[in-house]
Amino acid sequence: MLMVLEIGKRRRRGLREYLRSALRPPRRLEVWEVVRETGRYGILTAYPDKKGELPWEDVRQAAGKEARHLLCPAGCTLPEEEGLLPFRPSGQMQGQLMQQAALFLLRRASRGKKQRRIAVGVYDPDGVRPDLAVSLLPYAAEVQVNTGCPQRYRSAGRIAMEEYGASLTLVGTQADVRGLQMLLLLAPLPCLPEGGGLILSACGTREKRIGGDFYPRIPLSSGPWLAGLPEGVDPALFWEGLYERSGVRDMVAEPPDSVWLSGRRRPLPELLARIPGLDIGAATSYNEMTI
Repeated sequence: MLMVLEIGKRRRRGLREYLRSALRPPRRLEVWEVVRETGRYGILTAYPDKKGELPWEDVRQAAGKEARHLLCPAGCTLPEEEGLLPFRPSGQMQGQLMQQAALFLLRRASRGKKQRRIAVGVYDPDGVRPDLAVSLLPYAAEVQVNTGCPQRYRSAGRIAMEEYGASLTLVGTQADVRGLQMLLLLAPLPCLPEGGGLILSACGTREKRIGGDFYPRIPLSSGPWLAGLPEGVDPALFWEGLYERSGVRDMVAEPPDSVWLSGRRRPLPELLARIPGLDIGAATSYNEMTI
């Protein structure tokens, strides 16, 4: 379960409270469990002493196995010598949101009077997501996979033929990607192709030509999940922590609301205009394009 650290504030105490605390020292750590309909997370509220030091040993014991995946507010540095490490997302949620974004764009491109099926590539050098490539087959003219582990795609190839009567084009990691209209990156690409189509990445890049950092389209942004979230905690990290540590899947149930591309956050439908050879009109709103 995701554990979130909150830094409590020391309150000024009157004489009565001071005398009471002399007999019964104030609590240095409080543990809360936040339960929602589809999951839960914990909050550890740590209070500094007179010297401003936090009870790190108590935090470690209360966090348990999550001590090495602790979500902290901005500016908080955890003492590694105490066995505490900050939560670092692995990119699993971003990978799922990238898949949802690609499927959304492909479905929109393949329907209507001007339907087009486009060539899509998946750069997966370690062969970690064969399911991603298979999911694209019903809506793409071709799915090319650049991978250094073709053996991990054997079962995916069988599924592709049995369910869709189509095959995945498996090539090496150095194979050309310039003819693809959409390219999905599961790992950083050593050299970006000149020109080419829309590039989406699950690696959290802010490269100008690559769409990365997918923002979930979920009611969580102003809903019950954020209620009570400690001040200074990054909501984007919070979503990823819920996904990886608490098993919450709300944020990947729908295509993302927007994508960071070319220096700003762009609505997902806007990316259609960046797919070469695709002319389906000027849809500008998400609702206009919902499948």
